[in-house]
Amino acid sequence: MQWKHWALITLVVSGMTGCGEAPKDLPTVPIHPVKGTVTLDGKPIAGARVSLQAVQGAKPGDINPNAVTDESGAFQLSTYAPLDGAPEGAYSVTVSWPVVINASGSDPEYGKERLPLRYQVPDKSGLVITVSEELQDTVLLELTSK
Repeated sequence: MQWKHWALITLVVSGMTGCGEAPKDLPTVPIHPVKGTVTLDGKPIAGARVSLQAVQGAKPGDINPNAVTDESGAFQLSTYAPLDGAPEGAYSVTVSWPVVINASGSDPEYGKERLPLRYQVPDKSGLVITVSEELQDTVLLELTSK
């Protein structure tokens, strides 16, 4: 089941970032920059995938803002274009951090998930971000291995 979840995430992320530009017919809403940091047991993690899902539930056509953490665990969300931010609203946050088996080529291979399963399930992760014009601080997602 995990590989199917990862395949879906990879498909969504690659579809959103593949060309570097959003399709011209895609409806857009105002977005706000969102920066954050992900830690596991107090230490930053690199290469983790952060994804937001609307708290009110998924609707057809929803686009989930997403990001990948850098070496310091920092991320900046993307929705329509790289690093542009996220639409206003409340979001459940999921984080996934699989072992990269093979990073060569355009389709990396992923192995075992390093985070507890709850962090990949929106209503169980316990992570929520409310995006608004007033959100100026860096969001800190503090994960635990227990």
